Amino acid sequence: MLNYQTKGNGNKVIIFIHGNSSSLEVWSDVVNNSLLSDYKLITLDLPGHGKSFRSTEPEKDYTLIGMANQLKNFIKELALKDYVIVGHSLGSNIVGEATEGFGSCKGILVMGPSIIGEGLTVADIFKPNPNVGAYFMPEPTNEQLDLLVADVAYNIATAQKEFIIAYFKNTDPQVRLQMAAAVAKQEYTDEINNLEQTKVPLAVVFGEEDKLCNTAYLDKVPFAKWGNKTFLLPNSGHFSQLDQPQALTALIKEFAQDCF
Repeated sequence: MLNYQTKGNGNKVIIFIHGNSSSLEVWSDVVNNSLLSDYKLITLDLPGHGKSFRSTEPEKDYTLIGMANQLKNFIKELALKDYVIVGHSLGSNIVGEATEGFGSCKGILVMGPSIIGEGLTVADIFKPNPNVGAYFMPEPTNEQLDLLVADVAYNIATAQKEFIIAYFKNTDPQVRLQMAAAVAKQEYTDEINNLEQTKVPLAVVFGEEDKLCNTAYLDKVPFAKWGNKTFLLPNSGHFSQLDQPQALTALIKEFAQDCF
């Protein structure tokens, strides 16, 4: 099973999925916020990340579909019911690929999402930022990694930037290699349609200062969003859970209350 941590004992559950080359620890400021004290909060490490397993079959386990299968198995093994799921960045894609296993899901919030759908290209989703490429390199140089972190970390302390780098370096390099190969071969499905088919509320959240993603790209897609809009968090970049944890937590609480 994937490595995970649980906080709280509420009957209503919120599951948090981190992004590429990150860790469950990235959610600490959110899950330790008293605003969510009425919920059971579950954070997990994706395959090849944090303290989860390093795959002996990376070409199978480290693709979007492979990680989605692991997420579905995780939810099944824990017999989770009545839950909301929050996916950040690449975590949003994995959520979008895993929806067949979301039988009792009450709502989905995607933050800094890169979910793909029919008619959308990489150029629609990502800004022309050369530093994004480090997320798909098995071993970027320290300089490349510093440039990436400078772009994804908008409003956070030096110590938190160092945490982002530590998470990145702790990730199995095969994750980035296999992810790049799978994306190049278009080994993914229509994640937007998958999310629509769940028939549960879907919230879309970006940091207003996100330097990686085009924050308006999902406005081109005619699907129903919770609140009838894309939420933009001021003074926040790609890692809103680090830049503006209080504002993000308040939004997650409002969304969860509505879903439950």
